[in-house]
Amino acid sequence: MKLRVLPYSPKSASAKKLAEAIDAKRIRLEGSDYEYTDGDLVINWGNGGHRGYPGMLNNPSAVCLSINKLSFFKTLASRGVGHLIPRFWTRGETIPADQFPVIARTKVEGARGEGAVLARSQDDMPGDPPLTTKLFPKTREYRIHLGRTPGGQVSIIGKLTLLRYNGYDHSDIQNQANGYFHSANNADAVPLAVINTAEAVFLATGLDFCAMDVGYDSVTDTAVVFETNTAPALEHKDVMEGYKAFFALYTKGIVS
Repeated sequence: MKLRVLPYSPKSASAKKLAEAIDAKRIRLEGSDYEYTDGDLVINWGNGGHRGYPGMLNNPSAVCLSINKLSFFKTLASRGVGHLIPRFWTRGETIPADQFPVIARTKVEGARGEGAVLARSQDDMPGDPPLTTKLFPKTREYRIHLGRTPGGQVSIIGKLTLLRYNGYDHSDIQNQANGYFHSANNADAVPLAVINTAEAVFLATGLDFCAMDVGYDSVTDTAVVFETNTAPALEHKDVMEGYKAFFALYTKGIVS
């Protein structure tokens, strides 16, 4: 029985870190000599285009749905958790005037806010983007790492808070380019509404593990999921230890 990590790219730094941390080998995307045998465990780290293996955590089809933000939102709306994501539109001209400001997404598979444009009126819309979401009045944003245990229970792997470097102006598009970063400080103070929302949406995705970016409005004590990441950065020790403990639930008797 073997333990392997299937990366979304051979250049994935987080896949490399994970494989080293759990003493696993990475599967080459081209020219691999790996042959699956019964009992093997393959951890799919963000690869939505692979054919998959019988013993795999994160089915590629579920990963693919999560990578594409439009498919992700449509799927969640059809699975009964549409109230836990921002209101969204697929045709810009149908957005009512009283729903602005919005975030127009010219790329549905962009990372780190790529292709996201803040529009305060129809005049600001970048043409007819494939996906536009209502700007949620968040007080704070969190990244919640979750996993599904072998018994089907939801496990919180790690919790991070989105913070801003000193000297940067506030931006409605809070990404790395605008001076924001994730911190493990005050992780225990994550509101219960954030945890409950993340868990409910996670169960609707069909994923076995992921990191969810969740916005929280302290005025209404409500939260929404902005997106999910199936190959998250593993820069924080507590998060890495959380993933090691989570995958250990599946790897008893498996060798690298």
